[in-house]
Amino acid sequence: MDVDELLEATSTLVIGTSIVTIWGGEPGVAAAAYHRVTERFPGRFWLGVGAGHREHTPAYRKTLAAMNAYLDALDAAGVPVAGRAIAALGPKMLALTAEWAGGAVPYLVPPVHTKLAREALGPAAVPAPEMKVVLDPGPVRAWDTARRGSKTRRSAWSATPPTCAASASPTTTSPAKAATGSSTPSSRTVGRRPSPRGRPNTTPRARTTSRSR
Repeated sequence: MDVDELLEATSTLVIGTSIVTIWGGEPGVAAAAYHRVTERFPGRFWLGVGAGHREHTPAYRKTLAAMNAYLDALDAAGVPVAGRAIAALGPKMLALTAEWAGGAVPYLVPPVHTKLAREALGPAAVPAPEMKVVLDPGPVRAWDTARRGSKTRRSAWSATPPTCAASASPTTTSPAKAATGSSTPSSRTVGRRPSPRGRPNTTPRARTTSRSR
């Protein structure tokens, strides 16, 4: 079932991609799809983008710089800040998300990461972590299934384990603090745009931020 079918089958549900890889196609194509969907279903679609994992992507390189370039292209194509989400795990990508997306869509992270992401994103952006669910009436068997499944993914993908370990560490600096001096200055003032859910965000904030090119 694709995005259009899901939106047609519901009346208020907000749906997003999780994720469109920034390596897999031209941002103009993703932008055109965004405009096509939101024209039919205004306020109900998030364009979720991310760098994915180097094991699946031969073109994988410096992800922050590549994400900046992709977001520049979305800006040029008229995709609003509030209409996109970023698969943000670490402090620098969360800081970028706080100013240049409507929310974050992290994958395979512990609950403490969501708490830190909330602090880093501020009140306007939305943390929307993927939640794994095991349907099994036996709690012990369900936990075993969940552990085996997450272990397989963590061992196969290099991007996830350090993030989980760092976010779970009590001595880790929170993303909100770590983000304050994380990128090369290229100042630009940003105001929050309307929420992708069709409701205004909390108090709009104008803030000067850095986005390295």
